[in-house]
Amino acid sequence: MKPSRLYLPPLLLGVWALAGCFYNPTGSTTDTAGTTGSTTSAELPPQLRGCLECPDTAKLCFCLDPDPGPEDDPWRPPDFACTHESAANHEEACRKVWDLEEEEALTPEQFFCASLMCGEDTEDVPTTTEEPPECTSWSPASMVTSSGGVHLMDDADVEALIADPSPLILCDDVTLTELPAGGGFEVDQADLGELLHALGLRDGDIPLTLNGLPLATVEDAMFAFNELWFVEGETDFELEVQRPFAVVTLYYSLY
Repeated sequence: MKPSRLYLPPLLLGVWALAGCFYNPTGSTTDTAGTTGSTTSAELPPQLRGCLECPDTAKLCFCLDPDPGPEDDPWRPPDFACTHESAANHEEACRKVWDLEEEEALTPEQFFCASLMCGEDTEDVPTTTEEPPECTSWSPASMVTSSGGVHLMDDADVEALIADPSPLILCDDVTLTELPAGGGFEVDQADLGELLHALGLRDGDIPLTLNGLPLATVEDAMFAFNELWFVEGETDFELEVQRPFAVVTLYYSLY
């Protein structure tokens, strides 16, 4: 099991959170409730409420604000869904925000729901040295090549990870720890053989922007993924990364 930290599987060339799989930062729903003191479930962030109420089916739904202020987040506050019906209710609410006609449909740019990967208490999970069957063919080094300072990756491999991120969850040990006050996410355990290491990231790195889009929060990363992957169909990426003494740029291209 992964340590009890926010875990976001790598997608779109090293940026976590892009497939919408979140790892419960508290490690268990019991601990989540215990650490909030007098805080009620309704006062918790929606991703934690989803993990509390329906850890096996929880999704986080996002609706783009049709008229945000210049300093506002482009997305309306997200909400969680436990069932297809509740996700459909959130979609209908977003349709009303956009004032769509009955025959008009929301686009992926305007609304989408992403599955939550809720954590479990690592102390209650028996350890094993057996490799999961999904990991037998997992080889990040063979998925990434480099040429002229650009990391290259087959877009079919990225699409496969979007459709099924289980190899990342089961076989890749890299985590991104959420920093306080919207400070982004810090890379940890990016060892040789892990996907992020193959993509040029190292322990202590803090991804700042992807093609100029900020990555300070989960919502930022989800917006960047949706905008670059679904809306723009981008194949070339520049990832700006904070390192201890400098900001560096990593370059990627899909083929």
